Amino acid sequence: MGTQVNARVASFIVYDTRGLSEADVVYESAVKITNDIMEGIERLALSDTIKTATLFIHGSGAQLILLVHAFDEELIAPEFESTLKSVTYDSETGYIQRHVIPILDIDSSMNSP
Repeated sequence: MGTQVNARVASFIVYDTRGLSEADVVYESAVKITNDIMEGIERLALSDTIKTATLFIHGSGAQLILLVHAFDEELIAPEFESTLKSVTYDSETGYIQRHVIPILDIDSSMNSP
């Protein structure tokens, strides 16, 4: 089972590690949810720049990883505080924030009544 990068979809990259030959309901759902999130982010007035947005789809779910460039330690929006996983600083480029946004949790949904 190999990994595949399914090219750029709208404003993000999809990386599906499941090795399926065609899109399934998990893929379609994850892409739709991510599109909605990215549209919401684009409506925010930001001084920060999203450098990359990657949707990772794996056997147990999906996550959206955002790498955000900023010149200060401010979040892209206060609502994103819980998604912030790390911040690195470079004196020449500024701050890079890594946000991880859960999209789908397949294991939990399969165990729900």
